[in-house]
Amino acid sequence: MKLKNQPFIVVALGLIFFIADRILKYLFFDTATINYGIAFGITIPNYILITLLVIINIIIAVWLISSWKAGKRFEASLISLIILGSASNIIDRIKFGYVIDYIDIKVWPVFNIADVLIVLGTAMLLIKYYKENKKLP
Repeated sequence: MKLKNQPFIVVALGLIFFIADRILKYLFFDTATINYGIAFGITIPNYILITLLVIINIIIAVWLISSWKAGKRFEASLISLIILGSASNIIDRIKFGYVIDYIDIKVWPVFNIADVLIVLGTAMLLIKYYKENKKLP
């Protein structure tokens, strides 16, 4: 069974990790790192950031729907990982005014599972597009 042929597994895992992220943010609330910024500590006023993130997520959701309708189920499942991760961080921004980060591996800025979903979905899409568009010598 190839994962590529089973997009529902990707979405199910994404939902499991979304729920895990929400639970871990609750459990580590008092000891977590507060992240007022975006990637690498860049700061933008929260009302502008939330607005931009919601608009970006709407665009990504339209991309997800069009991919699904076009029969690109694996692509749509990867896009859903990006949306799930982003949604978890948007919930934090709306609820608290910042994102709760709780994974600290010391060689990288502190992050959370939602960040992993966003990066994983994006990286897998880039790899997929690269493989599809790679020209043979």
